[in-house]
Amino acid sequence: MINKKSNLVSAIYSHPESYPPTLNAISELADMFDTIKLLYIPHYIGNWNYPNNVHLIPSISETSFEKYRKSNSLIKFIYFIKYVHRLYQICQKNKPKIILLYDSIPLFAYLIIRPLLFFNHKIWYHNHDINEVHRHNLFSIGRMAFFLEKKYFNKIDIFSIPSSERLKYFPIESFHGKIFTIPNYPSKKIYSKYYLKKKIDKEVNIIFQGRIDSSHGIENIIPILGKLNNILNVKLFLKGSIDQNYKIILQNLAIKFGVVDKLQFFPFSSYKSVPMLASSCHIGIAIFTDTGVMQKTLGTSSNKIYEYAALGLPVIYLNFEHFRRILAKFKWAVPLKDLSEEELLKSIRIILNNYDSMSLQAHLDFTNEYNFENVFSSVSNFIYKIIQN
Repeated sequence: MINKKSNLVSAIYSHPESYPPTLNAISELADMFDTIKLLYIPHYIGNWNYPNNVHLIPSISETSFEKYRKSNSLIKFIYFIKYVHRLYQICQKNKPKIILLYDSIPLFAYLIIRPLLFFNHKIWYHNHDINEVHRHNLFSIGRMAFFLEKKYFNKIDIFSIPSSERLKYFPIESFHGKIFTIPNYPSKKIYSKYYLKKKIDKEVNIIFQGRIDSSHGIENIIPILGKLNNILNVKLFLKGSIDQNYKIILQNLAIKFGVVDKLQFFPFSSYKSVPMLASSCHIGIAIFTDTGVMQKTLGTSSNKIYEYAALGLPVIYLNFEHFRRILAKFKWAVPLKDLSEEELLKSIRIILNNYDSMSLQAHLDFTNEYNFENVFSSVSNFIYKIIQN
């Protein structure tokens, strides 16, 4: 336990339970600070058990979020101003040594109040997701945040990111602070509790967790659910948010191939439910068919890959060069040349034929190296030196 010395203020323009790496970081940082004040957007009611010295502060009331989501650009701008004002109040009251900002909109909010903060502090900017300008309307908050991030990047003291391959998308040539790569590995504190030694009996549950859309090979997997082995009952679990129209497409596909009873949907819910469900499964789907900036840099930033491994689930991934470079060393990660029926069936059979050893190795790799506590230790040491000064 590190002797606690000061306060930390953190801000995220979402709900922290939407970002497991944030939960993991806050858990580690709670051992280093007297208090942590976390400003967030309450877009759903969470149930995470935070350390006692972590205090969540919503920028708006929970009942206001649905109104916010459906509002026009002007109303969203007003809500952003409320967020800025709340961030100023928290910083001014707590006078933290470090202000931890998650993604570009909280950084934008901080830059507005920066001239009003008359106390010494360090700025730590962690980027979960690269802000791509083409995703935003012309006069949106996100678009303004994109340009300010580039312009004022040299005002940051600490910059962290889940994948070193993303550094080229930031103006680090003008940056003189400390850079950390913090892969989105799951926490041993959380995932070790849910691990169960697995074996293949009569049931095989394949899972995909995350945003469910057409970029994960799901439409290719459904037709093969009844073709693996007449003895095995193979099911596909889909956990996460999904567009209703796409859900209907998948349901119709299951009807067409006679596997309705093998397809199950689980809605987006609290992060606690993620390892609970996945621990009952046997194989994880880590297929990404998109070729954008985010998808090209997912090797250590896709937390689902390592969450699967933590629970002893071998994974199947599409053999793009980026994923091959990161995952080829793992015995529990099986590449697909393409999404053909033949290739999918072959890859799944490889896993089933070597299941015990692959499953055990996945969990051991997580325990020994690929966990959040391990990769965060260098960050903790650096932060410790700051708060001791």
